[in-house]
Amino acid sequence: WLALKRFDCTKNGGRYLMHSAAGLLDADFRSPSLDYEDLIKASQLLCNSPAVAQQQFTRAIFNLFACNQDDHTKNWAFLQNDQGQWRPSPFYDVTFSPTPHGQHSMAFMGHGKAPPLKSMQQLAKQANFSSWPQAQKEIQKVLDALSGWKRIAAELGVSQQTVKLINSQLDRTYRDNKVLV
Repeated sequence: WLALKRFDCTKNGGRYLMHSAAGLLDADFRSPSLDYEDLIKASQLLCNSPAVAQQQFTRAIFNLFACNQDDHTKNWAFLQNDQGQWRPSPFYDVTFSPTPHGQHSMAFMGHGKAPPLKSMQQLAKQANFSSWPQAQKEIQKVLDALSGWKRIAAELGVSQQTVKLINSQLDRTYRDNKVLV
């Protein structure tokens, strides 16, 4: 009814095998049990692609700046085709989702929120960025996408009270992490 194409089906009517990071890595999704560094390493090895590591870094950055703190290991998955090749699933369960304690379910090089610059530079290196400025370009793309939040919310008829609440949290998250830009 949403008129969405299923991402677990092939063009010829077959199905992809889907497996979560929680299942593949035996990581408890109910409590913080994985670091983005581990996810990036596992993604690169499983998918045999340095580009996948960069994609996962960008997704982690989105979760950081969009305040999607519900970034547990069941919200990261991989698809396997009939030839046994793996790729990340489409990004899903991605929404503004602050937690009461203000910490992400997955850590950024050991930090549950506001990771230090040095840690994020190390994570970018793990994700195969050739330099920190290259990784910062990806960060800026995420920030550019998030900058349209108020306009899109207005177009969708989101109440002003909700827009104000979310925007104040997004602004706070940006201030806490602007050292990365």
